[in-house]
Amino acid sequence: MLYYKFTVECENIDKVFNRSEPSETSYKINIQCQILNEKQDYNVFFFVSEVSERTISLCAAVGSKSRRDVNEMAFNFATGLGLEVKTVSGSEILIRKYAQEAHRADRRDYIDDEDITLSRVSLGTLRRCTSDHFSEEMLEGGLSYEKAIECAKNLHFGTSLVDEINRIYADVPRGYYGHPVHYILQSDNETICEEVSSLLVRSLISVGRLKSRRLAVMKPHSIKNPSILDLDEPEYFDMDMARILSFRQGGGAFVSYPGKLVHETERVTGCEIDIKEFSEMINECREDTLSVIVFGKSDEASVELLQNTLQDICFVTISDNVIFKDEAVSILKDMAESKGLEKYDSLLSILDDKNQGYYVSDLERVFRKWNENRLRNEIYTQYTEFYKPRVIADKPKGDAYQDFQSLIGLKKAKAVVQQAIDFNKVRKLYKNAGIPGVRVSRHMVFTGNPGTAKTTVARLFAQIMKDNEILPVGKLIEVGRQDLVGKYVGWTAPLVEQAFKKAKGSVLFIDEAYSLCEERDGMYGDEAINAIVQLMENQRDDTIVILAGYPDKMEDLLNKNPGLRSRITFHVNFDDYDCDELISILHLMAGKNSMTLTPAVDDRVRAILEMKTGEKDFGNGRFVRNLFEQALMKQASRLVSLPSCDLDENMLKTLDADDFGKPEDFERIQTRREIGFAC
Repeated sequence: MLYYKFTVECENIDKVFNRSEPSETSYKINIQCQILNEKQDYNVFFFVSEVSERTISLCAAVGSKSRRDVNEMAFNFATGLGLEVKTVSGSEILIRKYAQEAHRADRRDYIDDEDITLSRVSLGTLRRCTSDHFSEEMLEGGLSYEKAIECAKNLHFGTSLVDEINRIYADVPRGYYGHPVHYILQSDNETICEEVSSLLVRSLISVGRLKSRRLAVMKPHSIKNPSILDLDEPEYFDMDMARILSFRQGGGAFVSYPGKLVHETERVTGCEIDIKEFSEMINECREDTLSVIVFGKSDEASVELLQNTLQDICFVTISDNVIFKDEAVSILKDMAESKGLEKYDSLLSILDDKNQGYYVSDLERVFRKWNENRLRNEIYTQYTEFYKPRVIADKPKGDAYQDFQSLIGLKKAKAVVQQAIDFNKVRKLYKNAGIPGVRVSRHMVFTGNPGTAKTTVARLFAQIMKDNEILPVGKLIEVGRQDLVGKYVGWTAPLVEQAFKKAKGSVLFIDEAYSLCEERDGMYGDEAINAIVQLMENQRDDTIVILAGYPDKMEDLLNKNPGLRSRITFHVNFDDYDCDELISILHLMAGKNSMTLTPAVDDRVRAILEMKTGEKDFGNGRFVRNLFEQALMKQASRLVSLPSCDLDENMLKTLDADDFGKPEDFERIQTRREIGFAC
């Protein structure tokens, strides 16, 4: 719904309404408005909120799909009241303003009841919209393409924002036809996300792609624990409130900060939002409300979960890019000059590493720290001695570290990866304290058999580096031979350079790296190895390379190029899981899928594992995952053969030993090849 307020100038108000008798006037207005509203379309509703000597105030709620001119409807409604209308002027108003006008009309008895009126226009639960964890505003359009592009560039949010502004102002039919796309914003800077949201909405208003100028923003909030006054509860996202606001936009925009999205079975605290409930809300209002959903940079799992759940909705993802030295210096200069500062050379000298990448939020922290030091050392010198740099590393931050520690088994791998984390943190502390440190490579080799969690650990390691501000981007860029070796002469080196460029500020994970080895020297694989060795050295400060593969074959790779082994600091060996660890992994998988295992399952699976673990190509955790998935299929076949009346929730959630098969089902079939001809 869209909500409006009109001021109607009339000639004969006193003739139509006897204002000297307020009760008579109220009754007449109430009855006549009811009669006129019954003649309106089902999605149009008017009421009078105020009557003066020469004007009346009309409020209207109009469905967003209505094609009628609202000013003309207001003119006709006032005429229907018997008024001689001279002028009608009005505009769209906020939901709260509309509710205030309804309250005013109720006090004057121009309507029967405030709550009934609000329910009539889909605002029956409006009283819940009284807290301060959401905001609502009217945005103006009139933004030219040139101005929108200038604003986008000044936000330093990255090329994805500029690209979307170009799409919005493309030479296509203008007007409101619905929402072809919705938006996902990814950044840790909440202020910039608000500015980006506002720019997107203003641009869409300017080209007519939004019918309403109303923008609602919903954020998480916290409440005080009533028993311990100084203890805040974790922030939570009020889904009921969000649903109210999203459904009432009517061609407007709804910006939400949901935080972490998970399946209902994975919820631990009030901080997490059920993906099913959240996606249902977005899906139900998708035609009438533009959704702008804001996630932090570390919320990749939530973004992926939302996109997988709402696969038929097209999301445009806009993310702040990594900024390197030249642009970063320009931004710091703008920050300093906005404070009226003329001398800031020491600020710019902080960015001494041209290969270091930053987000705008990182630069804001740099400026804030520099400015506070300036205040203590140059202006309020009495506080100079109070600040002492911290040289003791905190415990690693972020959910990724907790996930890493919770992995089953991998004691040796965890110890070496922990050493790598500690090394990188202390190296960063040395740099921040101005202590010259040894320039040591941070690249790694992961060796282990299939299914020993090499890729999982690499992904968590990348995120840990980002959470602890050691790598600016912290993504895992996974490549293989097909991504690095070209088909023709001269193609390989550019492919390797492209992979390193994509991994700048992140972790480059080269899986099955031994496949780069060639039987003959001088082939394309050797060219790829040589290029990798060179770039590992040139970009070792902002990119960590992890080479992964089977133990024996990785040794062949390291022997292939003497320079490769010398650039590897950390060698991480992933041992095979023992039976107890594999059974623990099985229970973990079952729990994540809300399934229960009967007591007999452990013995049955152990017998299968003891038979399979000796095989050369045993898949470790991958084998257990396949075993679990096959058990789900066998359970399905078992259940469908039962009468539906006999099935209950407990049976649906329970896997028994027979669902996992018998050990003899997993015996390797040996075949002997016959030589000769068969008749």
